[in-house]
Amino acid sequence: MAGKERSMALALLVLMHVTAELLEDVKARFGAPARAEFIQIMNPDEYALVHRSVAKNRTHDVTGFIRSSLGYACIAKHDYPPGIWRPPSGGVDVGESVEKGLKREMMEEVGLESSIDRYLLEVNVKFVCEGKEGMSWFTHVFLCSSGEEELAPIDTKEIKEARWVSRELLLGDIQNRMLASGWGGFEYRSRLADRVFEEMDILKI
Repeated sequence: MAGKERSMALALLVLMHVTAELLEDVKARFGAPARAEFIQIMNPDEYALVHRSVAKNRTHDVTGFIRSSLGYACIAKHDYPPGIWRPPSGGVDVGESVEKGLKREMMEEVGLESSIDRYLLEVNVKFVCEGKEGMSWFTHVFLCSSGEEELAPIDTKEIKEARWVSRELLLGDIQNRMLASGWGGFEYRSRLADRVFEEMDILKI
């Protein structure tokens, strides 16, 4: 294989490191997810942030809804407006399994050892911005549990705080704050929460 072709093949491999094979393994162990497609408008700053991730060959996130009797483990980043919280998420590294990547991200963001209970949702969202070419992104959502309740984020450079949040608050005041923020990313996370809880109700879990 010529050098240029080899480089292109390597780039594609990195871009697609969350492969169909890895996802099939997760589906076999934790259930086939519901699927959804969204189109989400973003402002130029948000679009540029996503574009930087795509430029580094990352086009996905794994999101964990870690549930306990206290609610759902949620994070606030340093630049979030007051009162906005959401479930933790992050990327699977090259060479990691989806399960290992999800557990690592949950530990980094909320400080919990967690386990997967159900692969809930696979979302293909197209992020759009005026004057820009749209970008495709995939979000894989998992219902998780933990035997621990004390939240202590490890990645404090990114995460300001973590707390347990009820479903009612996520779909109520927090969702209202997200939609009022004018940030497309928050609107997307709000729509994601709606769809996740809808699926949980369908599955009666």
